[in-house]
Amino acid sequence: MNLDVLTVIIALGGIATGVGAIWAAVVARRQLEAQAEFIEEQNAFARRQTELTEQSVIAQQQSLQQHDERDRIRLEVTVMSQLWEEWTSPTYVRYRRASFQYAADHCLEGGELRESQYIDGATRALFNFFTELGYLTRSGVLRAERVLDLHQEAVRHGWALWKPAVAREREMWSDPARYADFEYLYGLAVKHRNRGEPTREELLLFVQKQGQTEAEMLAAAELPMQGQEAQPRQTPAVAGDGSQNPQSPRGSAGRL
Repeated sequence: MNLDVLTVIIALGGIATGVGAIWAAVVARRQLEAQAEFIEEQNAFARRQTELTEQSVIAQQQSLQQHDERDRIRLEVTVMSQLWEEWTSPTYVRYRRASFQYAADHCLEGGELRESQYIDGATRALFNFFTELGYLTRSGVLRAERVLDLHQEAVRHGWALWKPAVAREREMWSDPARYADFEYLYGLAVKHRNRGEPTREELLLFVQKQGQTEAEMLAAAELPMQGQEAQPRQTPAVAGDGSQNPQSPRGSAGRL
């Protein structure tokens, strides 16, 4: 065979091989690009699914939070109603009257206020009530604003008046946490609406006025409301402003 012809054949074979390699590279590149596009589409789909899942989870969380908040409010209203009914019951009216009588007999001398030395039985019952109220507030069952709107003055004056006696009991029983939840509620009360701690003069006036005010309110509770005929007596709500609605009290229950 002629050498030139053989050279041409070899050259053509090399060219064919090169073209084949180039075509294979082009095909491989297209395949890689197609795979990359497919992967990108899959990633985009996955991201979209993730976004939808996150939105669904957020919506579910919001729904649960709203449901939980409704349940919390329902529980709060129920507990507050029960506590207010207890606070305004005849039993607790007697406790408050007895507590103030004891304070007048043992903490007043010559028109001056003396430090409390002992917590009598009626006052201890009131302390237990406010300790429970403080616990329910601290644990989140009751909102502080709602509690203090009703009991701020009773908490401020009650704790400040009997604080020396509490200190003696804590020391005597080696129990520094005694009535701690009541003290917690007092800490909130002095900050609520910037009322601050009551002064000694304020406590003196508080003790001097309470007995007379309580008696007047109890007497008024016996009378029918003006323009209405007498109705069978229900449990009076002896609150700080004299309101008599045990279910939806307004104002501040300013009597310990």
